[in-house]
Amino acid sequence: MGKILGNELLPKIIDLINAERLAVIVATVDENNNPNSTPIGFVKATSPSTLRLAFHKSQSSHKNILNSSKISVSFFAEENISVKMEGEAKLIKELEDYFIFEMKINEIKSSRSPYVRVVHGIDYEPMNKEAADYLDTILAELIK
Repeated sequence: MGKILGNELLPKIIDLINAERLAVIVATVDENNNPNSTPIGFVKATSPSTLRLAFHKSQSSHKNILNSSKISVSFFAEENISVKMEGEAKLIKELEDYFIFEMKINEIKSSRSPYVRVVHGIDYEPMNKEAADYLDTILAELIK
């Protein structure tokens, strides 16, 4: 169930989201109401109640959001942080390979377990310099 924290992100959580290369899990539903989840590395908090996310065109998540704007975003981080944000997203920009959505956060929950402690989040790194430059370009688009 999780403890409801409100509908605005705390400054510490905004800093974590906006840190270099945070990976999150995004949950959507398709046109048949089947659940879908995917990890993405393109997310930024643009305000305490707004996220921007980029989805590669090969992912089904962007189609699901266009069909049903409901979305859930979860992430884990050091210091036993486990956060789930629920809300609605809308398409704000289309790039060559990516769709950028803006999510209005309706509810934030702490989803920590009383039995385990989160010691770090999901780590990833670019395969090479060219990939790193490309990732940085997409991340920069999120804060424009």
